[in-house]
Amino acid sequence: MKPMLLVNPPSPFLLDDKAFPALGILTVAAELKRSGVPVTLLDLAGVRHYLLEAATLARETKPHIVGITVNTPQMPYVAQILKVMRHESPATHFLAGGPHASLAPKHCLKAGFDQVVMDDGVSGISEALKHLSSPLIRGIPLPLDQHPWPARELVDMNSYSYTLPGTGLKATSVMWSFGCPFNCSFCCGRELEFFRKLRVRPPTDIANELAYLASHYGLMAFQIYDDEVNIRKSWLREVCSLIAKKGYQWRCFIKANLFDLETATGMAAAGCVEVCTGVESGSNRILKEVIQKKT
Repeated sequence: MKPMLLVNPPSPFLLDDKAFPALGILTVAAELKRSGVPVTLLDLAGVRHYLLEAATLARETKPHIVGITVNTPQMPYVAQILKVMRHESPATHFLAGGPHASLAPKHCLKAGFDQVVMDDGVSGISEALKHLSSPLIRGIPLPLDQHPWPARELVDMNSYSYTLPGTGLKATSVMWSFGCPFNCSFCCGRELEFFRKLRVRPPTDIANELAYLASHYGLMAFQIYDDEVNIRKSWLREVCSLIAKKGYQWRCFIKANLFDLETATGMAAAGCVEVCTGVESGSNRILKEVIQKKT
């Protein structure tokens, strides 16, 4: 198979876009590797002259296929990257993936992409490579036990720096589950069918990945990037029982109205040091009636 180049664009709008590596595109990279597709990744996070780097690589390598991940705030930067890379390598096939591609695929095509992968990128990338003439590809949501771990070896993990609050420990991001069944009116995820259903990873797979991160990168602290880690209480209890007494420390996001003392106690015993939740409003009417947050 011909090699594929993946591009992680910069996020200059953040205080620091070198806090966490982009797990989505790294998971797609891992799926490509698992399928036997040679893959390289151009990580432009934190790169000041990102257009020059992108243009230079396109001119020197003339890649056959380039996949660029994009969320909505990144779109202006991605459009620039696409323009300079296509100028240097007109024959390259460019495809877009990521949150903005799933929510606004026609916008990505209008910006100049040849193909857009929507929804689940792990299944979608394989379909895209089989059907390069199809402008829109919709990935089928796969159970998370079929997802590979992110190919973190494709980025310089040492260049990412995040310290878990209150611990002094260097941490990295991990996903334990994906999706949210709630219906908050401000959330664009409501528009994505594949995001409406909660999918969770097997607890043993989570425990094994944390052990891998500890042994290979010396990381004992983690930001769990699930939308709400406590939606499925019995599953979270099992995860916590497997990682308790390992010495890990972590923080996560929770759904406030599902959080209780039993859950908090189990999480704390497993190393959780901080939980975060969206406040949105101090008005019960707005929370319950207007934005449908149900808290």
